[in-house]
Amino acid sequence: MLDAQELRRRLIAAMDEAKPRVTSAALAEACDVTAQGVNGWRKTGRLAKRHLSTIAKLTGRPLEYFLGDDGSNGVVFGLKLGIEEAEALKRLREGDPDWRRYVLALAMVQGSEQALLLRTMRQAVPDYKVEQAYGNAPHIRTPEKK
Repeated sequence: MLDAQELRRRLIAAMDEAKPRVTSAALAEACDVTAQGVNGWRKTGRLAKRHLSTIAKLTGRPLEYFLGDDGSNGVVFGLKLGIEEAEALKRLREGDPDWRRYVLALAMVQGSEQALLLRTMRQAVPDYKVEQAYGNAPHIRTPEKK
């Protein structure tokens, strides 16, 4: 995962290299923050991850560009992950690009909408299809049915 300085560098590059160039004011409006807030992001590289998908869309960069793929061994945004989470991230990194985009998009969906989307997917997509897309992972626990 990227540290704050690398995220800062990538944010500045993405904004400056976008065609047309993305201004702090335009990004602030899209993220519903102040222009001063965006300037703070550009100085420190510290921003809420919920803004990354908006930044990616506006700058034309893939979301993965801002998330980084540096093999950080389970450290994500300063959090130490367990073995299962680190393994899931490794599989995600190595997975099919369409599958990665699906998982990243799902991660950006908020609370109850995410639960609804997951329920709908479980009903619509058979388990064997998920295993074909994601691979056989017997060590990963599945949620218990209620």
